[in-house]
Amino acid sequence: MATRATRESYERMANRFLKELLAMPNNGLKPHHLGGYLTRRGPDGRIRFTYVIGNPPVERQKEYGEYSREKGRRLNVHPHHFSSWWSRRKRLKQYGGAIRTEDGGSLSFSGTNEMAEEALALLIADARGHITHENMLRVIKKSRNHLFIRFCAYYHLCGI
Repeated sequence: MATRATRESYERMANRFLKELLAMPNNGLKPHHLGGYLTRRGPDGRIRFTYVIGNPPVERQKEYGEYSREKGRRLNVHPHHFSSWWSRRKRLKQYGGAIRTEDGGSLSFSGTNEMAEEALALLIADARGHITHENMLRVIKKSRNHLFIRFCAYYHLCGI
């Protein structure tokens, strides 16, 4: 289980990246995209923590929490997938926004749009050393996540 200091640093980092994403021009987000839920699962599939990040609308918090947990659970069922885009099924309300971490666990976010959700998960995983650049490129190639690339270029992050 992650230590309290580690869990809190995930929360601070996620809030910082969300704030920067919201401030970035032409980010593709709608006015109600102000926050959501971040979930970290270990390699065994068990939830290590779930945090409310930013200021998601109160009436959508339960839904965002469920989606964040579902994305990680789905990755756990498909251990060869690098992100939830591999098993994305919109008609079944199964969305992108989760990524596989190097330890075999996952990091997922729900509360904005899929591109921003995946971008936040990638940014946090990269900053924490939980994803290689090779796997990061696999993820963004599958989802065609131009928002992540623009964010990294805008803030001079990610080394890509």
